[in-house]
Amino acid sequence: MKYYYSNGEGLSVRLFRDIRRRDKNNNCPLKWCITFDRERIYYSTGKSLNADDWDLFEKSGPKEFNKKNAKHLKPLFEDLSDYFNNVLEPKVKGLSNNFSFDALNSELGKSDIKNVNDAFNSKINNLIENNRIGNSTIYKTVRNSLENFKGKNISFNSITISFLNKYDAHLTAEGVKTATISLYMRTIRAIINNDGKPYLKNEAYPFGRGKYLIKTSKGAEKIALTLKQIHAIEAFECGDQLTEFCRDMWLFSFYGSGINFTDIFRLKYTDIVLGELNFVRYKTRNTRNDETYLNVPILEPMKKIIKKHGNTSKGGYIFPLLNDCKNETDRRKKIFNITHESNKRIKSICRELKNEDDTLMIPDYDSVNNYTARHSYATILNKLRVPESYISEQLGHSKQSVTQGYFGEFFRDDRFKYNSLLLNLESDSNVKYMNVI
Repeated sequence: MKYYYSNGEGLSVRLFRDIRRRDKNNNCPLKWCITFDRERIYYSTGKSLNADDWDLFEKSGPKEFNKKNAKHLKPLFEDLSDYFNNVLEPKVKGLSNNFSFDALNSELGKSDIKNVNDAFNSKINNLIENNRIGNSTIYKTVRNSLENFKGKNISFNSITISFLNKYDAHLTAEGVKTATISLYMRTIRAIINNDGKPYLKNEAYPFGRGKYLIKTSKGAEKIALTLKQIHAIEAFECGDQLTEFCRDMWLFSFYGSGINFTDIFRLKYTDIVLGELNFVRYKTRNTRNDETYLNVPILEPMKKIIKKHGNTSKGGYIFPLLNDCKNETDRRKKIFNITHESNKRIKSICRELKNEDDTLMIPDYDSVNNYTARHSYATILNKLRVPESYISEQLGHSKQSVTQGYFGEFFRDDRFKYNSLLLNLESDSNVKYMNVI
């Protein structure tokens, strides 16, 4: 590695080629990756290289850039070496005993955040650089809403109790729901808090008791289906391939401990271990210090769905939806679209289901969506008196206490025993789960 520094205590600097940001000519940007206490921040060099030139750049010594095959890379080598040796490495070393990214930004002259809009833009760019596209979209939405309300030069001092109350009233008048308003306000609060270094302090800080209180909302009522209704969905003749695929993914979620679509389509065949899915929820990968792996038994219906819809090569993703995606933005778009389509089609299926007397089997069919599979999983097992700690563990919820941390983990046989209750097997209590995929 040509440019590298480490203090041996969790602080390091390196140059890397970001293959997630490939342009039409297959050039990828070169970035400085600063790692501190397991957190990574990326700084652009303004330079890009294709794979061949990057390989040559990495292998070449200083004198080799004078040779014909590497001469075109000499200006890049000189620019990066000058910056690394005379600016970046000395600045990082100087801060190593009291390092923070804010301090480094200040040293590098990157602290150009003058107002709320700048703070939002900086946060959005940081999230995108770290491949957290979903969170960046939320911040973009709130930034745009704020700018529509008050313009593109909102000072920090203008974020007062009165400002927040007026903005709240504005959103309410626009028909924005309470849950969404709460999300917007929490996002603004996160910007003001600035990861523990708030832009507003003491009396100027507008959130909290006696100031602006962020509203809470119960949200829409969750619907849980019965096993009879779910098995009816499973037996439904869909009529077309897309509806059948959406229905089967919904069932995969239900039988798979309520796994959501974001995780389903990111699963790889390497995540199958001894007949179970072993993975970390995408939602929590960047939010916890420890990576908590979930173990989800692959029941027979799930196995059939994998055989029906899975990648035939049994390499890479289990399901083919993301095969052609080149970056995280493409992946999120594909998952969003299929989730939206699935929500529509599962409602349509539920609308068609009838009881023997020709009445609707699921009268509130319009409330059924992809989350219903997850909620039904938890509700059905709860009614069957399965331990709540097990259900919580399978759903990937954070452990509630140290005690639960010691006693909340269940063994493989327990997982298959409890999840197999969803099959409603009346004649065969010996569930065959050793047939590993």
